Amino acid sequence: MKKLFLIAFLFPVMAYSQNCEVVASIGGHTGTDSASVKETASWSALNVLNKCKDNKSYAIISYDFSCASADGKKLVTFPCKGPSFTDEVKIAVREAKSGAKFYFDMVMVKDPDGKTKPIPGMTIHVK
Repeated sequence: MKKLFLIAFLFPVMAYSQNCEVVASIGGHTGTDSASVKETASWSALNVLNKCKDNKSYAIISYDFSCASADGKKLVTFPCKGPSFTDEVKIAVREAKSGAKFYFDMVMVKDPDGKTKPIPGMTIHVK
């Protein structure tokens, strides 16, 4: 009886935790994705997507933005504090051509309890 109770109690907890993920997002994109030059030109800030059922709010503290040129010969990286793009990032995004890649790495957020933690970054292929 104790084993049955334990299984019945732990299964929903395990199922919930497996579907719970907090990730970086921009323009509706997460993970590795592609976006048009026109779409990326309108971006100005990195967001947090909470895929958990609790809908708790997370805040971007910092991240590194890198842009690789379409020919792969140039890579620039800019540190960002808060969700908004720095002026350098805005210029890099605006000047990017089809074939460029944007990397959002080292994304740190503040969770609802006030603790700082890393979340998965993302890669965008500009088409």
